[in-house]
Amino acid sequence: MKSAHTLCLNVQTVKRNILLTQKTVSSFQKFKRTEEKRKKIYKKINLILK
Repeated sequence: MKSAHTLCLNVQTVKRNILLTQKTVSSFQKFKRTEEKRKKIYKKINLILK
């Protein structure tokens, strides 16, 4: 009985870790996208200023 309980707890922990990883990955992808947009904007500004 105890082993089944610990197994259940382990599964919950793994699920939580997976969710955390997905959140981290998606926020990192968002960050990269905004960085790329920012670089494009900077390039346009530099072209205008030249």
